[in-house]
Amino acid sequence: MAPANFDDIVQLVGEIDPSAVRRIEELGATVDEIAEALGLLVQDELVREPSSPRVAELRAVLADALPEDADEDEHRAVM
Repeated sequence: MAPANFDDIVQLVGEIDPSAVRRIEELGATVDEIAEALGLLVQDELVREPSSPRVAELRAVLADALPEDADEDEHRAVM
């Protein structure tokens, strides 16, 4: 699968700081990897490890970029 572009990322995660979107782009993440990272973020407890170091890094980037009070239901749609 091809890496996600800027528009793909915004569509998946919503409006976040453009520098965070560019960082995700630089990682070369696919839509599936971004969806996995988002899924790991919205779980109350981490019940499994990320499937790769890139997904772990995506999770960290998204954790910093998404507001703490983000509507979790918005992000559950990608799982």
